[in-house]
Amino acid sequence: MANQFAGRNLAVTIGGTAVPCPQSFRFTSTKDIVEFWCVSATGKKKILVGTSNDAEVTFFPENTDHADITSFNSDDLEAVVVYPDGNTSGNIKITFNAYVSAGLEVSQGNPGSSSITMNIDGGVTLAAATGS
Repeated sequence: MANQFAGRNLAVTIGGTAVPCPQSFRFTSTKDIVEFWCVSATGKKKILVGTSNDAEVTFFPENTDHADITSFNSDDLEAVVVYPDGNTSGNIKITFNAYVSAGLEVSQGNPGSSSITMNIDGGVTLAAATGS
């Protein structure tokens, strides 16, 4: 059995731009199901009508990261690459295309954080990283 990773080397790029110091990454896949009753003896039926995939990454921006936050608000489909435990050969690599938007949250006495939400268009590929 392989070692469990802790995300210490999390790396995310969106449209070729590296997310500075990403703190967390979340991927969610939801099945859209229609449920109905059939008059026959079989009773309730379920039909899968689609799948929705979304992702989110959070990072702590510095005072000079405003250009990065702005670039993560795009009307175009962006290529996203995620390395949950770094770009080391054999580790997990996640790739997909998504529409991205970013927000900023600041409260007095706490570090500011930025969340990038991604509405994934198409499939998600999980493969092995090929880095060093």
